[in-house]
Amino acid sequence: LDGDQRAFRLLVVKYQRLVEHMVGRLVDGREDREDLCQEIFTKIYFNLHRFRFDSRLSTWIATIAYRETINFLRRKKRRPQPETNGQERLLLNLTGENRPDRWVENRENGEFLENFIRELPDIQRTILTLFHLEGFRYEEISAVTRLPEGTVKSYLYRARQSLREKMTLINQETEA
Repeated sequence: LDGDQRAFRLLVVKYQRLVEHMVGRLVDGREDREDLCQEIFTKIYFNLHRFRFDSRLSTWIATIAYRETINFLRRKKRRPQPETNGQERLLLNLTGENRPDRWVENRENGEFLENFIRELPDIQRTILTLFHLEGFRYEEISAVTRLPEGTVKSYLYRARQSLREKMTLINQETEA
């Protein structure tokens, strides 16, 4: 807040992964992702004085990253494509009868899963990323996306169900 650039560099290091996950799940192209991450941290730097300590700093940063990414996509008018980083970690965190951690037993299933995640609606991909990769709570995701907490839970449930159903079909086809 006092303009200490060294302190801001530490902030960037601490929250770089969060911003990269937010952007990487929705934006295709390495250069676009890098440029957008830089723009997001620039916006954070110039707006840090607006942080009111009403929430965790990570929630505030994720909100900026989410909104800037959506604005970027609107400007580019492109269909967003997710990044593959962290896929196995996300799967290991999913729960249910058909344990998704068993789906990553081979590379082919991982590729199928990545394609299925790309097919999810943008908001479901975002919520899945925030919950499973970043460890955000429902109320924090609600603050980032400006959706009611019940809607966040519903989208997360639908995303998981969709992935489970598609992966179960793939596994049944490969067993046959």
